[in-house]
Amino acid sequence: MELKETIAKRLKEIRIQNELSQIDIARELNMTQAAIAQYEMAKNMPSPDILYWYAEHFDVSLDYIFGRSDKPSGSATYDFAKPGTEANQLLKEVVKVMLEETKTK
Repeated sequence: MELKETIAKRLKEIRIQNELSQIDIARELNMTQAAIAQYEMAKNMPSPDILYWYAEHFDVSLDYIFGRSDKPSGSATYDFAKPGTEANQLLKEVVKVMLEETKTK
């Protein structure tokens, strides 16, 4: 399964497990329902900011969102993907967002 498909599946699972609609998520993120649907259908890749929001808001690990772990809780690992891969680059971007958020708090 492609990374984008894995992320799409996990975002949808997280939303459904929390008994939320796409509209509920869209409101929280100040986006449209169509944008959330695009993420859940693997038509568009969420930005690092969006991925970080899901991890923080729903208390799930990035490993879970990226499909590296089937256990939602736990910390993210930073070496799960080979250097130069799409997953590795995206994770680096998410970590950068996380560090920037930590500085502003």
